[in-house]
Amino acid sequence: MSLELQTYSLDEPFDLAMSYAPWGLLIEEYTGEIGACYISRGRQGKPIVTVVTGRILDYDEPLVNLWIHNTKAQPGHHLTILTATRNAVRSLVRPETPYPSSLEQGAVTVGTTAVALPSHPVPLGLEVVVLADVTNSAPVYIGPQGVTVSTGIRVDPGGITTMRVADSSAIYAISPAANQRIIYSIGLTSQITQATLNPTQVVEGVLDVGTSPTQFPDQPIPPGVTAVIRGDEGNTKPIYIGGSSVTVGTGHYLNAFDSINLAVDNLNKIFAVAAITGQKARYIVEAY
Repeated sequence: MSLELQTYSLDEPFDLAMSYAPWGLLIEEYTGEIGACYISRGRQGKPIVTVVTGRILDYDEPLVNLWIHNTKAQPGHHLTILTATRNAVRSLVRPETPYPSSLEQGAVTVGTTAVALPSHPVPLGLEVVVLADVTNSAPVYIGPQGVTVSTGIRVDPGGITTMRVADSSAIYAISPAANQRIIYSIGLTSQITQATLNPTQVVEGVLDVGTSPTQFPDQPIPPGVTAVIRGDEGNTKPIYIGGSSVTVGTGHYLNAFDSINLAVDNLNKIFAVAAITGQKARYIVEAY
C-alpha cells in the first residue's frame, strides 16, 4: 500500500467511512475543536480515540470499516490524514518523536506591559509550559501579542498553563502589578501519550455551577489523558476552576467558551464555583 494524504473540509458534519485497509494512520493536521472529531470501528462503533494533530493509530492486521466522525460544523477548519503501512507511518513520524536534545527553560519578569517569552522553536508534539512563581503577589495573564489582564488566561501564583505554538515567542504575559515572575519550559505534551493509550470511549457532560464549590462527577482518567473543562456558551459570569476549596478569588477563571486542560487521575478532583448561580461548566475526557 502506498502513502496516501487526504485533506477534508470540516465546514459540515460528516461520517467518513475508510473502507480500505489502512495499517497505519497519522493525523497530519487537525485545526478544529477538541472533542468534535473522533474515530470508531464501524459507523455505530464506540470511539477509539479523538482526533488530535500528531496522533497515530497502527494495527497488527488490516482494519476495515474505519469511520471518522465530525460531529459539528466547523467552518474554515480542516482535517488532513496520512495512511500507509504500519511501518511506513512509524518511519515517517520517528524523526518527530518528542525527545529534544536539550531542555529549553527559563524565567521572565512580567509587569504592566505585555512581554514576550524568549524565542525557542517548539518541535511538533511538544508544548510550552508556563508556571507562575509561587512568590508572586498578583496573577499573570497569558495570551498572544496584545494580551491584556482582561483577555489573557489568568495564572495565579503557583498556577500553571500550557500552550502549543510553533515558537515560544508567540506567547505573551502581562500582570496588573510590576515585578511578577513566570517560569517556562518546553516539554512533552500529554496528547502524544494519549496516542498509544487508545481509550475506548469519550465521556462528556455539563455541570451546574453555583456560589459554593461544586465537584465534577466520579470518572477515572487514564494516565497521560487530560480532562477538558470549558465555560458554557450561555454563561453570563466567569466560572472558577480548582480544588475542593476553590473560590472566585483563587480559581482559574473561564469565561464563556474559554477552556482548560487538566491532568488528574479522576475528574472528581476538580471543582468549580461562580459569583452567581445558574452558570455551567462543560467537560469532555477520554476514558476506558
